[in-house]
Amino acid sequence: MTTTSSKWGSAPGRADPPGADHPRRPSRPYAGGTVGSAVSLQVVLAIAAPCFVAAVWGTWLAPRAARRLADPARLVLEVVLFLAGGLALLAAGQAALGVALAELGIINALLVRVVGTSSDDRA
Repeated sequence: MTTTSSKWGSAPGRADPPGADHPRRPSRPYAGGTVGSAVSLQVVLAIAAPCFVAAVWGTWLAPRAARRLADPARLVLEVVLFLAGGLALLAAGQAALGVALAELGIINALLVRVVGTSSDDRA
């Protein structure tokens, strides 16, 4: 049985895949956790990026937002956020997840406008 050791400790039976040039590390949030080499920058971005997106969504895109944007501005902002998330995953080396997030988010945004939802009538 092989043992992989790194600054994070050793893991019996968990060998790195062939061609890996670094030991296994604990997983980090994708968008901010893979930017740059400074751990402090990665931690700040891993926390700040999702908080920023949540604030934008809650302020201008949520169905019950006090300052909800009207279409087409709301659609454009939704598409931009989903594309940004997809590009962040792509930059983190998760191409399939990035493409899936962007595609499904944009398709959902378009379908909501075509089919409609009960949240369109803000109560």
